[in-house]
Amino acid sequence: MSKRILIADDDQTTRDVLAKLATLKGYEVTAVTNGVDLVSVADAEKFDVVITDLMMANMDGASATIFMKMQGNKPQS
Repeated sequence: MSKRILIADDDQTTRDVLAKLATLKGYEVTAVTNGVDLVSVADAEKFDVVITDLMMANMDGASATIFMKMQGNKPQS
């Protein structure tokens, strides 16, 4: 089973490049455009790695990370 990565970035080019590189390395990638979607998807699914932009609309990556930790979301072992 491949490792799963969640990418959150509001810049489409950055998001696409990160997703392409991760996919080429064999990772399963889910990409979102803002912190609200990051929290929502991370709550609904399990990921091994989360890569987030720190400055996004709606909710920045740092706040989203704190919120996910408070919800108990942790990478799979």
